[in-house]
Amino acid sequence: LDGYHARLAIDGNTDSTGDGVRTASWASDNWEVTHSLTVILPAEGDLESVRIHWAGSLAPSRVVVSALIGGQWRELGTHAPAGNEAVSDAWTGQAGDVAAIRVSQLPDAANPGADRRMWVAELEVFGQVSEPRVPVDVKAIRERIESELLAQRRAEDEARKAPVIARAMDPLEIRGFQGIIDRDDVARGRKNV
Repeated sequence: LDGYHARLAIDGNTDSTGDGVRTASWASDNWEVTHSLTVILPAEGDLESVRIHWAGSLAPSRVVVSALIGGQWRELGTHAPAGNEAVSDAWTGQAGDVAAIRVSQLPDAANPGADRRMWVAELEVFGQVSEPRVPVDVKAIRERIESELLAQRRAEDEARKAPVIARAMDPLEIRGFQGIIDRDDVARGRKNV
């Protein structure tokens, strides 16, 4: 739903310098909306940290890190990278039974050099598989995430368009002279010239 070549964000290649910005990293689409990169784990895990390697050091002004725990999204934290840092330790803590991890860039947080995209060279998630091992239904979670992102995108689009539509639908406020000019008015005007 959002972005191009998601596999490049988890391929182990953290170098996105030079041409790597476009060939070795994930990029969201270029719209002024919330962009999210979500990684679904094959089994529930106990997370300890999330590190983001930014493509071309194009870190946004802030990102939100969330985890899918027990079927509910839980915000783990917000991280504000310092300038154009190449690597961000976006979250450190303890979160158990995590099925998926999501990093989101809000619409107003894009790096000016990245247009409105979020560029990620590599997303690293540290922790271990929960005991006992609980497999994750990747297909079901993927469908759910796609549905949630689509609903979020539609809601953000409606919110962005609403003020423009409201302004266009406002009745015109006519200023100055109002009247209908008929044939007699035109004839009088010609006589006065």
